Parts: sequence; C-alpha cells; structure tokens
Amino acid sequence: MHGDEGGATASTTTSAAATTPTMAPAVPQRQPIVAVSGRAEGEARGGRQGHGNSGEGEGEGEGEGEGEGEREREEGEGEPGGPRSKRSRTDPACVDRDYFDAYSHIEVHVEMLSDKIRTETYRKAINGFSAFFKGKVVMDVGCGTGILSLFCAEAGARKVYAIDASDMAKEARRIVDKNGFSATIEVIHNSIEKLSIPEKVDIIVSEWMGYGLLYESMLESVIFARDHWLKEDGQMFPAEANMYLMPFTDEDFGQSASFWKTVYGYDFSTIIPFASRCEYQYPRVEMLCAEDELALRPARILSFNCKTVTIDQVKKFTYDFDFTSILHAPFNGMALWFDVVFWIAPNSDRITLSTSPELEETHWAQVLLYMDTPIPVNQDEHITGRITVTMNAACKRCTRFTVNTLSPSPLSKTFNLL
Repeated sequence: MHGDEGGATASTTTSAAATTPTMAPAVPQRQPIVAVSGRAEGEARGGRQGHGNSGEGEGEGEGEGEGEGEREREEGEGEPGGPRSKRSRTDPACVDRDYFDAYSHIEVHVEMLSDKIRTETYRKAINGFSAFFKGKVVMDVGCGTGILSLFCAEAGARKVYAIDASDMAKEARRIVDKNGFSATIEVIHNSIEKLSIPEKVDIIVSEWMGYGLLYESMLESVIFARDHWLKEDGQMFPAEANMYLMPFTDEDFGQSASFWKTVYGYDFSTIIPFASRCEYQYPRVEMLCAEDELALRPARILSFNCKTVTIDQVKKFTYDFDFTSILHAPFNGMALWFDVVFWIAPNSDRITLSTSPELEETHWAQVLLYMDTPIPVNQDEHITGRITVTMNAACKRCTRFTVNTLSPSPLSKTFNLL
C-alpha cells in the first residue's frame, strides 16, 4: 500500500480531505495510436486502447411512452459518428461528436459495468451515505446505462436527473422504466452545457475519470454542471481526486528486438533501434507489477477537492520528482494512476476508489510512460526530474505528458494520449 494513496480499494477513514489543488511531496490511485491493451479506433475509455502519440504535436427512433418534456430536452444531439478526418483531431465539434458516438457503443458499457471494483465502490459509497441521499435531488453527469442513477434512486433520492449526450441515453431510459424508477429518474438526452431543468440539485454524481485521471476531459463537464446546477451547500460525489507517480523497471523491455535479428535468413538488426522507438513511443494502459516499482512510495502529484477545483488549475501542472530507488535495476519510465474519495464532509467517513497497481485490477489499469532508453540505477540512487501534465490544446479531450529526468541521466520525452 502506498502511503496516503488510499489503502484498500474501497476503504473507510476519517482523515480530512484537501480543499484546494495541491502539488504534494512524495508520500509514505479509457483508436489505436496508443499502445494500450484493448480499445479500437472510434471507441472511448471503455476499451483498453485510447489514442496516444509521443513527441511534440499535435439515431434511432424514440421508444414509445416518452414524454414531450424529455423530447424537448434532447435538442442539440450530435451528428452520427463517421470516419475520423484530420479536421476531427482539432475541431471541437468533431472531437465531441466522436467522443459521444464512442459512448453509444455497447462494448464500452460492458467493460465499465464489468469492472466490479469501480461499480461496487460507487454502490458502496452511495449506500453508505444513503441517509444523506434520502429526499435529495441528484444529477448524474454522463449517466451511460443509468447504473449510478439507479443506485441513487434506491438509496432514497427524491429526484434524479440522468444526463447523457450519447445515444445510450435512449437505452438508459428503457432500463429505468423496466426497473420501475421512471417516477424518480428522468433521463435527459443532451449535453450538460445545453441542459435546462427546473431546479438546482443537492448532489452531483459522476464517474468522470479517464486513464491517468484526466484523459477525456470529462471533468470539465462536471465542473460546468457544478457551477450551473449545484446548490451552494451541495455535494460532489466523488468529493476528492488524487494523481500518483511512480518510477518503474521492466525486465522484458526490448525483448521483441529478437524478431529482427534474423528475418528469412537476412540480418535486420539495423532496424532494432527504430522498432524499439515505435514499440514504446506511446503511453501504454496496462497493469504494472507492484514488484517493478522502483520507489518505496509514489509521489502524489495532484490533489483537488471536486467542489472547488477549476479547469485552469488542472489544464497544465508540473511536478518536480525525487525518488530513491529501492532496487538495483534499469529505470524504464514512469507510471501514473489515481484514486477518488467519497465523503460528505471533510471530517466524515471516507470511501476510496483506487487504481493502484498494488490493489485489484480496474479497467483503468495504470498509464505507463516508457522512456526510449533504460537508465541503470543502483539501490538508494536518486531518480530526479520533472513531469508536466497538460490538456492538449489541439484536442481538448486529450492529455499530454512530458517527462524530463535529471539524474541519474538526462532524458526527455513527450507523450500524447489522444
């Protein structure tokens, strides 16, 4: 377990939460262009493969029985998804269209719902604070199939506004009706930025986290919902988020080079450096073996309260790291993961959803940033440098990571998770 990284995947503590974004010191937790295990072109966080790149750069008809009010709120739906163009990488309208189209595919939702750590922790948090939910008005931002809305209704919420801009909202409405919650849950097929409802809400629930926490930039929509629709004394669920950094080693690094040593009797070894750069140029979303962690504890590089955080505070930040290696092994790169914490007051009980490599696997896994060249490190030697995390200006739903090491050897590499 990593210091204040959260302990058990769903844990309860009583320590106070952060109130403003902090760059904390080291502490005692969704298109192949990225080498991630899973997701295909056009899909979103639900598959395991997201767009990535390194370097500097770059409806069906309504079901019967739906009310007129619900239809009215469905204005502003995006166009059907089509092939991605060069323009779609930078045009905000195209980026959003592709994003919401991706969440109209069932595979994304199968993977998220199959992630029991994710879904059961949300259920545990909502049920654990059911007294707080009872009689309250709730907004579920990015409701998908409506599972979190169902949890809230079952916990006693008086009204739940389930918002989703993808076509999955139509299916969510049918699911809600089938399970007898249509009197409590109103599914609205629209983007949060175009939403119109008759009241403000007591609680905003959302599963907004992407790979490495900020990928997909759904946090921006949650902040918009908070600023426009949450009551002054309202509550965010989850209430807090943290991002962690850890250097790692990989004894299998470069093993695929053996393929090029002899190809049909010819020596292709000259291509090995190029092949290695291609293999590791992208962020990889996969599980890190805890035994490959090079430091005793991760660094918590970002921490914020979801009630007060602003986009400006997370759209670009840097962290200067200084790790002491616990192994004599090559340093191959940096791993990122996150946790989110549910609480109703800073000093209340807390339930944590963690994506730590030392805990049970989630569909988020970890984001692995491989440097091009392994650096040998000795036990007790320092690994120092800086990481910069940026919302990619060319694509608002993308995240850019730049890793610069100072010791034991200077290296620099930029990765785009697109």
